[in-house]
Parts: sequence; C-alpha cells; structure tokens
Amino acid sequence: MEITRHRLDNTFELKAKGRLDAYWAGHLGDEVAGVLREGARSIRLNMKEVEYVSSAGIRVLFQAYKQLKDIHGTFAVSEPSEAVQSVLELAGLTELLFEKASSGDVQVAAPRQAETFVRGNARYEILESRPSKMTARVIGSPELLVGCQFHQEHCQELPFGQEALGIGLGAFGKNFADCQSRFGEFLAAAGVAAYLPTDGSNVPDYVLSTGDFVPRLQVLYGLACEGGFSKIVYFESRENSLQLTLR
Repeated sequence: MEITRHRLDNTFELKAKGRLDAYWAGHLGDEVAGVLREGARSIRLNMKEVEYVSSAGIRVLFQAYKQLKDIHGTFAVSEPSEAVQSVLELAGLTELLFEKASSGDVQVAAPRQAETFVRGNARYEILESRPSKMTARVIGSPELLVGCQFHQEHCQELPFGQEALGIGLGAFGKNFADCQSRFGEFLAAAGVAAYLPTDGSNVPDYVLSTGDFVPRLQVLYGLACEGGFSKIVYFESRENSLQLTLR
C-alpha cells in the first residue's frame, strides 16, 4: 500500500492506494498518529484507489474517527472505491465515518447463563446456546497440495457466517488471480475468519461479521461445516500476552 499526504488549509488529506489489510493497517494507523502529532484536527482519507479492506483496516478507520472525535476534531473517508463502499455499507459504518451519525457502542445481547473461569494467563467465558448439529463437507482435493497444483478451476468463494466453521487453505480477495501469491492457512468460526498470507508479510489478516457483512474467502482446499453452535467460548488475555494456550 502507498500512503501520501498533503495539507489543504486546516485539513490533512491522506491518500491510500492498494490493500488495507492487517499488515498495512498498522502503517495507516502510524500515519494518522503522525499527522495528529503535527497538530492536525481534521483528517480526510481518500480511498479511491483502495481495492480491499479487512476488519483490521476497518478497526483503524474507527480508531482514527474516535481519536479525532475525542479532541473535537473530524475524520472522514472520501471518494471510497466500490470495494471500500461495499464493505463500509455492509458493516453499517458509512454514516459514522461520514459524520452523519453519533458514535455509540453497539450493544450485543448475550445468553443469560455463562460459566466464567480463569486458567493460566487467560479468562474464559462459556455461553450455552441451543442444541444443534453441524454438517461437514470437504472442499477441494488433497492430492493437489503436493507440488501446489491448484489453478483457477479449483478455487471457490465461500461465505463464513455466524453458523459456520471452516479450516483449510484460502485467502481474502476477489478471485484466484488476486490471491494467487497470498494463499495460506485459514480458520473461520462463528462469523470471524482469519488467515496467514504467504506473500512474505507474515502478518495474519482477519475479517469479522458486522451488520450484513459476512467474511468471504477464496478457498482451494479445506473443511467447511454449517449449523448452530451448542456452546460459544470467549477468551481474553489477563496479562496483555500475544499468545494464549488453549486446553
């Protein structure tokens, strides 16, 4: 991704070009922090040439909005590309980022009964859901893994919503050609999907279900399961650790 900036009167305009994934989200966050240190109180992010946004990118956009709002400034996305516009609309953030709605935390209803406990450096919460069954199917052929023999005809775009579980080889992107140099291991569960690109960035990327927006992956090989979850487990680090051991 390329990020350039210039000042228009009292407004800093940042122009982004490329993919706003987990790797580049940090760079964009650093750029926003930089112009804030220079005294910016109004930032406009031109996303005309941004071809992809992951949840990591959305998080940076929202953080920038919050930072400027906290100091009585403004942050807005301008000239969003078709891909950016689609993601922001499905995520329900278009009005927020264009300052047409107040910023309020979304309240998510949770089941009443929950078991909470601490083990090691993590805190866990187990929520009981409804009894349910999941159906599983294999995607693709394992023989093609030898020598990486995958081609366009072996690629499928699959959604992974709230009642889906998936694991395998895939990537976030438009099609096989777009993802060819980035296919890596992915895991998707309960509306969250993450994968490790193999393009050398070594930074995992992720997408969260938000509003009508559902994570979609280009999948070469894997296991896809559909159906409700009987239990949902939430976990978080107690010591700001980047790694947790799940037992």
